[in-house]
Amino acid sequence: MAKRGGEPTLHRPLWMAACWEAAALEAAALGNRAAAEQHLHRSREIIADACGMSA
Repeated sequence: MAKRGGEPTLHRPLWMAACWEAAALEAAALGNRAAAEQHLHRSREIIADACGMSA
């Protein structure tokens, strides 16, 4: 996790999660439900890791 002034920031992980969610929306729009679910799961993992929680 990136640090600013010694404090961790969530900017990078949240940006990465947003990219995975955009990919999920694209997959869903193309009718690929399995890929959409995988991408959403990855997004949740990134957010959980950034927050110190389990997905």
